[in-house]
Amino acid sequence: MGKTANETRLICDFKQKETKLKRTIKVANKAHLNLTYYLIANGCHKTYDFAFLQQANSHVQIAFYIYAINHGSINIKLSNIVKKGVDGCTIKQIIEGVNDRDSTIKVIPGMIVETNQINATHNVSIGHFDPEKIFYLACKGVNEQMAKRWLIKNLFALIEETTYQKFLN
Repeated sequence: MGKTANETRLICDFKQKETKLKRTIKVANKAHLNLTYYLIANGCHKTYDFAFLQQANSHVQIAFYIYAINHGSINIKLSNIVKKGVDGCTIKQIIEGVNDRDSTIKVIPGMIVETNQINATHNVSIGHFDPEKIFYLACKGVNEQMAKRWLIKNLFALIEETTYQKFLN
């Protein structure tokens, strides 16, 4: 009987520099892996390519929360690979992104599944900043660029608070 590994990772990439990251992660038999990425492309280009090779009865949940502003762009390729005979796996991919008119987010979610004994879902949602929130802040004298920054900072403050609460409890 294999050892069950439970792992949760929070990865934040807020640097204003070009990024290219390619990673293959092997998920052991009966392992539970939860990954949450918070990414921002502020005037730069970022590319991420992740492949998860899953073993029997492994559970993987991957979440990306993405912001692209000021002509920034983010490309994400995400693959979960489950070979024939590897049964009882769970895959959950969640990708949410917000960009302004001058920025782009490109997502390629993928699952290569060679078995029927699997529970797999993926969700991709990409949109623009909420115009009502931008308008509200504009009525208070805040320009559009600053309003977007405040909305992003507010999101990350909520993330930070949630993260601290998880580790304190």
